Amino acid sequence: MNFSFVFAETYNIVLLSVAVVTLIYLFVYYGVTFMRVSRKQRQQESSSKYHNLQPEVSIVVVASSQANLLREHLVQLLEQTYPTFEVVVVDYQSHDDTPFVLKVLSAQYPNLKCVRMSEDINLFQSRLYPLSIGIRSAKYDTIVLVEPACVPSDKNWLTALMGGYRSDDDKIVLGYTHLNVRKGLLGCLEKYDNLVYHCSFLSAASLNVPYTGCGWNLSYRRSFFFDRGAFIQFYDEADEADDLFVNHNANKHNTNYVITNKSMMQVSAPETFKEWHLLRRHRIATRKLYSSWRSTYISLTPLMTILFYAACVMMFVNNLTIPWVIPVALLLIKFLWQIVCVAQVSKSFSLGNIHWAAPLLELYFIIANIILPLTPIKTKRRFV
Repeated sequence: MNFSFVFAETYNIVLLSVAVVTLIYLFVYYGVTFMRVSRKQRQQESSSKYHNLQPEVSIVVVASSQANLLREHLVQLLEQTYPTFEVVVVDYQSHDDTPFVLKVLSAQYPNLKCVRMSEDINLFQSRLYPLSIGIRSAKYDTIVLVEPACVPSDKNWLTALMGGYRSDDDKIVLGYTHLNVRKGLLGCLEKYDNLVYHCSFLSAASLNVPYTGCGWNLSYRRSFFFDRGAFIQFYDEADEADDLFVNHNANKHNTNYVITNKSMMQVSAPETFKEWHLLRRHRIATRKLYSSWRSTYISLTPLMTILFYAACVMMFVNNLTIPWVIPVALLLIKFLWQIVCVAQVSKSFSLGNIHWAAPLLELYFIIANIILPLTPIKTKRRFV
C-alpha cells in the first residue's frame, strides 16, 4: 500500500512525528518501569548478591485509636525471626483500648517499646511529629517505618528487607507493599494505582535515580535521618513526608531497594472511594515540594501519553489525507506492548489479570491526576 501522499502536507508530517516520537518514549517507559522491575524482582529472588549485614533494627509504628489493628497485626512484627530488633509504638492520643493492648503485649514481648503521647502538643496535626518522636526514641540506628494496618508477608520479612543494607554507605532501603483489595471496580483501580506507584519509584532506584519511597515499607539510618534535618521542613505539609525525606536525600550512592516476595509488606486497601481519594490526594499534595528534575520526571510520562492520544485522534479527524489504518496500527502497537509489560510485573507480584485493563486504567488516572490536585484536602487522613 502506498502512503507517500501522506507526507505531501506538513500538518500530516507533524502529526505522524508526534505520534511516533511519543510512542517510542512510551515503549521505553513501559519497558523500564514494568519489565525492568519484574526482571529485578526475579534476579533478587534467585541471586545471593544481597548479602545481609543484619544491623540492629528499630521498627517504628504510629497509632491513634487503632487498638483492633494493633491487636491483629502487631504480634506479626514482634515475632520476626531476626537477631536483634525492637518495635517502637507511638500511642498518639488514643481514645480506645490502645494503651491496654500495648500494656498486655509489652508483658509478653520484651522487644516492644511504647511511647505514650496523651497531650496534644503536635502543632502540625499530622503523623510526622509523633513519627519523629518514635524515631528519636528508638534504640537502634537502623529504622524501619510501617503503619498499624501493615502485615509482614513472612516471618523473615525483616531479614529480607535488611538485605538491602549491603554496606555502610547504604542509608535508605525501599520496599514494596502489596495492597489487599476487594473485588470490583474500586479494587481494580487501587491495585493498578499501587502497582504503577511502586514500579515508578523502584525502577527509578534501579536506574540509580531514586526519587521517593512508600512509608508502609521503608527504612532509614537513624543518624542519617537526623543529620539531614529529619522532617522539620515538612511539618506543615501533607502526612506523606516520609517520602519527601527520600526525595530530598536519596541518591545513587546511599539508596538501595529490595523487592523479593519475603521482603514485601501487605496492607488492606481503603474500602470506599472517598477514603482512597483522600489517601491519593495527600500523596499528590507532596509533589509540589519535589526537586525540579524529579517533578519533571513524574510529569513527563502523562504529558507524552496525552500527546500520543491527541495525535492519533487528530489523524482520525484528518482521515481524508491520513488513512485510518495508520493511527489504528499505532494504537494497537502501544496497547499490546503496554499489556505485555504490565503482565510481566503483574505475574511477579501475583496481581492476577490486571494487565488486560492497563490501557483503560492508564487513561483514567491521567484524567484523575489532573483533576485531583484541584480538589481541597478537607480533612486530615487518619493514620493507616
